[in-house]
Amino acid sequence: MRRFAPCRQFTGRRSCFGRFSGGYHLTTMDLTERAWQVVRQARDEARRLGDEHIGTDHLLLAMLRDADGAAAYVLGDYGVDYAGVYARLAGEHVA
Repeated sequence: MRRFAPCRQFTGRRSCFGRFSGGYHLTTMDLTERAWQVVRQARDEARRLGDEHIGTDHLLLAMLRDADGAAAYVLGDYGVDYAGVYARLAGEHVA
């Protein structure tokens, strides 16, 4: 899974740390407020799972948690839901 932002350094402002050339660099991302809400939720998911970085797995959980979002709607048609993905990821962290 791609990790792109250290949780402890992400403040929820419209900038975050991205990984470039083996180090971290402050970058500005032009995202909508709703997209930032998903990133903040992904940060919370990472912390809940005990991870130090926000990764694609945390973004997926955040998008699934947003029941009104397109991702939750489309993935739900394929039987993918927040509880199932979280249980699988939590199990990977325990194993």
